[in-house]
Amino acid sequence: MAYLHRLIAVFALLFTVHAQALVPAQTTFTWSFGSSSGTAATAAEACSAGAAQVEANSAGCTYYGQPCTWQTSFVNGVCDAIRNGNTSYRITIGTGPASCPADSTPVAGGCQCNAGTVEVDGRCENEDKQRCATFLAVNTLPGGALVQDYRLQGNVADGAQFCMPGAFSNQGKGCKVSFQREAFLDYGAGNQVTEGQFSGASNASSVDQSCTVGEGNVPPKVPPPEKCKDGYTGTVNGVEVCVSKKPDSGVGGPEGDETSTDDGTETTTRRRESRTECKDGNCTTTTTTTTTRRNNSTGATTTSSSTTITTQAQPNFCKENPGSKLCKEGDEDGSSFGGACTGGFTCEGDAIQCAIAREQHTRACKLFDTPSPESQLYDANKNKTGNQTGGLPGNETISIASRINTGDSLTGASCIGDINTVVWGAQITLPVSGLCPYLEMLGNVLVAVSMLVAAKIIFRG
Repeated sequence: MAYLHRLIAVFALLFTVHAQALVPAQTTFTWSFGSSSGTAATAAEACSAGAAQVEANSAGCTYYGQPCTWQTSFVNGVCDAIRNGNTSYRITIGTGPASCPADSTPVAGGCQCNAGTVEVDGRCENEDKQRCATFLAVNTLPGGALVQDYRLQGNVADGAQFCMPGAFSNQGKGCKVSFQREAFLDYGAGNQVTEGQFSGASNASSVDQSCTVGEGNVPPKVPPPEKCKDGYTGTVNGVEVCVSKKPDSGVGGPEGDETSTDDGTETTTRRRESRTECKDGNCTTTTTTTTTRRNNSTGATTTSSSTTITTQAQPNFCKENPGSKLCKEGDEDGSSFGGACTGGFTCEGDAIQCAIAREQHTRACKLFDTPSPESQLYDANKNKTGNQTGGLPGNETISIASRINTGDSLTGASCIGDINTVVWGAQITLPVSGLCPYLEMLGNVLVAVSMLVAAKIIFRG
């Protein structure tokens, strides 16, 4: 769908670009009112110009003590300047001689666009603008220069403006493009790469996008492919080799490493820290590189960071890192413990953690292996089954049947009676006793609900 939109944009742009050709002379229109007259490119423009002249000729006029107001009417070729909505001044509109459009010169058979312009829909447009419009449109198509993946040297900001050559035979001229940043990679030691694509302005067909190629406005040099994409270069016996980024290999281990460079203007410090976790047969290594730049003059600092994550099968990881503690018993930080009650206890790593583990080991041995009243009680009861609470001291069986009241909680022993009252000297009876059967049924429902809730509480435990 993205390519379809690009094709539509391309065709819209290309249809506005034509080969160099003669431009037809344009008919002009005249207007006249009294002794005033003039010409315009269209009849409507001629009418507006004539009406403006009528208003100018009547500057300062009043109508019944109020300043004059003017309107222009141009209907079916008839032009009028209307004062205060009821007085019309007819302006004569006619046809004038044909003339060449702007930026063109009369020649035999029509008009020729001047140097530096090209014919576009009967007009003479800036040639540089049309070249860039065509260049940006064509290179937006699949395989074009703007839709390729670029890897630029350095930290290139998203939306950075550049002048890309290629649209002109003169390599000193180009067209404006914007960089669309997709990823930033920091390999340390000043080796930074930014990945992304380029795009042209959407209004290139109407706004000149041409530019002059110069220092600082061309895309940065594309860096060569990394020799060690997943590691770092090193030298062994005079031969350049790749060193893995994995921990415990001497490069970027869990403790991290730090480098600092000073070019006289800015001091750059890079710290790289790696951490590996092995789980479910796979080892995942997370490497974080933090870059801090300090201006030597002002002391101002900026900090940025990037993170890379690599995952591989644990057997392959251990084959490449035979010395890693992750491939032995314990964790990568070297912490491990073990032992038996009869064979002693061993622990490596943090002293506090080892002390806690040793104390837990000692207590477990005393409870399960060293005879004591507690261990003997445990051994005597650990294999029993069934309910063992019947013989507990203070046990008592209580019947709750006599303690539950299931009577009608709303009407009780007697229901409410009818109410007698006197209204305006007459005695009347309100038959409220008719509600008693319904209240009785509602009371029984409440009792049933209460019993269900009680049963749920008892059996839920």
